[in-house]
Amino acid sequence: LCLLMRNEVSSFNLFSKDEEFGNVELFFLFTPYQNEHVRSSNLESAIWGEKKTILYNPSSSLCVKNFMNIKTLIFFCAALMVVGCSNDDGDKNELNPEWRYFRFSSCPSETHGRWQDSSFVAATADAAVIQQCLDQLSLPLEQRNMFPLGQLGQGYAGYNTNASHQFSWHLIENDWELVELGAEIYDGCAYSDVELTNYIESVGRYGGWGNRVLEEITLDED
Repeated sequence: LCLLMRNEVSSFNLFSKDEEFGNVELFFLFTPYQNEHVRSSNLESAIWGEKKTILYNPSSSLCVKNFMNIKTLIFFCAALMVVGCSNDDGDKNELNPEWRYFRFSSCPSETHGRWQDSSFVAATADAAVIQQCLDQLSLPLEQRNMFPLGQLGQGYAGYNTNASHQFSWHLIENDWELVELGAEIYDGCAYSDVELTNYIESVGRYGGWGNRVLEEITLDED
């Protein structure tokens, strides 16, 4: 954006003369110089003349040319970027410093052929539930016999992840506990069942019978 504001687009290599672009969904191209020619497999229009602009969207084949005020368009782009960044964190709750986080096993990857099923994270500040988890962790894995059961909430809440995957759900903090028995309707795998079949809408709760606490974790926060 700074380069665009200073009309130094030619120094920005993505928009260099005769650059061949790959597939794009949406990009903005500015050329403040005379007789600048840019070509692309996705951009079927060339631009000549001073301070002409083009906005091209391959999905709609929309071309808008000759914006009178380049800075207005730049600020519009910046606004879109801000909105996009805000949406990325839309399902991320403000983390409570009193919460403690526990990773639970779910289903083996081979059950549905999806590695995302292998584990998930739940958070709580409930002293009784924290003690339940610690008591289970003091036992060998094969002797742990309790699983988390509770109400589901939207989004990963900033912590319910498995490696690079952010789940579309989380167990609502302080609204789950460890149990030995639960209704079969709440059983299932963290990704293949809870996420892909939308337990939030269809069931509302989650309690996988085979889920076991694996470890207490500490979040790495920026």
